[in-house]
Amino acid sequence: IERLWRDVYAGVLDLFYTIFMNLENDGLLNPDDEVHLYALQRCFLPHVQKHLQYFQDGWNHHKLRTEGNQSPIQLWLSHELQDPIQVDAMQYGIDWAGPCGHHEPGVVIPEVQIQHQLTQEDVERFPDPDVPLSNVLEVYRETVRLIYEMLE
Repeated sequence: IERLWRDVYAGVLDLFYTIFMNLENDGLLNPDDEVHLYALQRCFLPHVQKHLQYFQDGWNHHKLRTEGNQSPIQLWLSHELQDPIQVDAMQYGIDWAGPCGHHEPGVVIPEVQIQHQLTQEDVERFPDPDVPLSNVLEVYRETVRLIYEMLE
C-alpha cells in the first residue's frame, strides 16, 4: 500500500502540491482566507478529481510483473469467474460486525463559508472552471477578484 500512496503522490498530488505552494509563495493563496479557499476549491477540485480518475484508470489496467503481467482488473475478474459465489458484489467490503456508519466514500471537503452569501447570479458571474489545467490559474485569479468585488 505504501507503493500505491507513493505513486498517487508522484503521479497526481505532487503536481497540485507544487501549484498550490507556488500560489502561496507568490502571495496569490492565503490558506487562512476563506475567499482564497472557496476559489481554490471551485477552480481546482474538478482538475484534482479528473487527474485522480486518470490515475485510477491507469493503475487498474497496468501490468503486474509478479502476477504474470495481468492487471489488477484482470486479476479481480479472473478470481470472480473462478469462484463467483465467493463474493457477493453488492455486499463486498461490508463488515456486518463492524461499527455502523453512514459515511460516504472518499474525502470530505468542508464547505467554505465566506462573509457574503453568494447568490446563483453571483456564481454565474464566475469564469467557468472547466478549462485546461494550463488556464486554471487565470480562472482562479479572476474568481478571487470577483468575490472581493462582491464583498465591497
